[in-house]
Amino acid sequence: MDNAITSSKKAYVLDTNVLIHNPESLFSFQDNDIYIPFITIEELDGLKNKEGEVGRNARQSIRYIESIRDGETIKKGLGFLYIHNIDSENLISGEYKNDNVIISTAILLEKENKETKKYKKIVLVSKDCNVRLKARVKEVNAEDYENDKTNKFESYGKIFPDSKDYPNGIKSVRYQILEENSEYDFRKIWNKNDSCLISSHKSMYGIITENKEQDCALSALMDENINITVLTGVAGTGKTFIALLAAMELLAKKRCKKIIIARPNVPTEKGLESGFRPGGVKDKFEEWMMPIIDNIEIIINLSDDSVSDRKNRKEDFYISKKAEEFFNNKTIKIQPLESIRGRSFVDTVFILDESQNASPKLMKTVLTRFGENTKIFLTGDLNQIDVPYLDKYSNGLSNLIDKFLDEPDFCFIELKQVLRKGIAEKAARLL
Repeated sequence: MDNAITSSKKAYVLDTNVLIHNPESLFSFQDNDIYIPFITIEELDGLKNKEGEVGRNARQSIRYIESIRDGETIKKGLGFLYIHNIDSENLISGEYKNDNVIISTAILLEKENKETKKYKKIVLVSKDCNVRLKARVKEVNAEDYENDKTNKFESYGKIFPDSKDYPNGIKSVRYQILEENSEYDFRKIWNKNDSCLISSHKSMYGIITENKEQDCALSALMDENINITVLTGVAGTGKTFIALLAAMELLAKKRCKKIIIARPNVPTEKGLESGFRPGGVKDKFEEWMMPIIDNIEIIINLSDDSVSDRKNRKEDFYISKKAEEFFNNKTIKIQPLESIRGRSFVDTVFILDESQNASPKLMKTVLTRFGENTKIFLTGDLNQIDVPYLDKYSNGLSNLIDKFLDEPDFCFIELKQVLRKGIAEKAARLL
């Protein structure tokens, strides 16, 4: 009985990627103790000068760690922070690799704890599944950072038929499709019981929607009482197209003064980065924004232009002449997310495309930029994450849905019907 561990406190060893994912993770372990391997400090030092979110998070993590200091209380009521160094003789495999050092730190703490009985459990926390696998082989408790994970989006976003609603109740806006013979097309529901009947937008910017899902989405995007609209769905469901269509209609009706478009600057595969490019913002980001530009051109070409205007359009233009005008007169602007800090947007429709590739911290940075008369459209596919250490449950978009589901000025719609035909439709369904 004397050898039993009576403490309820745990010790968490943090991998560098946890702090890069979220510097505030330091304050997420309640009254348990945190151990930072010395190699993590060195890795943060090597990352602090990187541009974008990685560099910012590395710098913020270093500031937090320095302000707490080794062996001090993390925050009132929380555990202690320790910076733990390890010598070469305690390394697994005898190899000085960063992952091995972090795993070895947890192993050494486990050995010490068998003598001191200080902790109920030693846990290595890493966003890297390979580190977790290696740790478990060495009989180390290893977990992912779970604090910002959510699966709530899986239960919502559906468009139900008449008479059916979400059984557990939310305050954000949702839609029901009415019977075909009804005078109206939809029922809009918000708060617990508030509702109204509405008709779909039959034509917008000269374009007719393809299905009831898109009708509901357009209704939400155009609704003056909805400030944030999220559209999710696989490729080909029209989420980006519908968001742009609504934004351009709002611009045409002078309900906003400009459209700001952004996408996380993330390649679909490592090694496909575009690298340095000359020119201004539009020139540098034109390739990243081609999906947006493609949709703008489609909207323009399907709108009320005369047939002769379309025939006379030069096909070798990288951006069509009329689409170029939107960029030149600054009614449509490209916003690199790397430089969004410090900006404020008013009288704006802001579209964040591929928003599933934003981290929770980046999403917060983006959404705190907005002032009066601003609408925010977020589009993304939660099954298509291109960022290391993010997944469908821990990215900024799923986190935002979780936090805003009870806000009456928020709407989340999942589009399911794939509109692209042929190979594209098969690929979305089978791959």
